[in-house]
Parts: sequence; structure tokens; C-alpha cells
Amino acid sequence: MSSSPSSGHRVLGNYIGVGADGTTDLGNGEHGVWLLGGTQDSTVGGGGASTSNIIAYNGDAASEYGVFVDDGTTDRNRVLRNSIRSNQD
Repeated sequence: MSSSPSSGHRVLGNYIGVGADGTTDLGNGEHGVWLLGGTQDSTVGGGGASTSNIIAYNGDAASEYGVFVDDGTTDRNRVLRNSIRSNQD
């Protein structure tokens, strides 16, 4: 997520890097979720099963992650109750 200003976004109930079955590897060559550019007060995941994300198999090098928070102006974001696994890190 990035825009100026970027605030209040929600990423809820998604399969990021996996197929609809939640297990098939469809990852990309970057971070699964990337918060940057002053993104603030946004939420990745939530309090229940329907709002949690599956974030897996993303990245193709040692410097990519399932969820990456970048730069000093990106602040007050929440990452809640997600399944984050098998990403390059």
C-alpha cells in the first residue's frame, strides 16, 4: 500500500501468494504485503477467521518478506491474526 496520504486501508480475508485452496504456491517475486510511503492507520488481517489473510510463498530472494513495513513515515499500522509462512526471509 502506498499513496500520499495513505490511511485507513484494510486487507481482510485474502489469499496472498496461494491459490483458492489456501495451499497451492502462487507466490510472487516481491513482498506479500508491502506498507510504505507514509501508509498510516491501516490493517492487515483481523479478529476472526473471515478477516485473517493467508500470506505465503512470496519473494524470490533473502530480502523479501510476507509483510514488510518500509520507511520512517509508515506508522500506526496493525497486522492481526494472519497465517504468514513459507515466504523468503
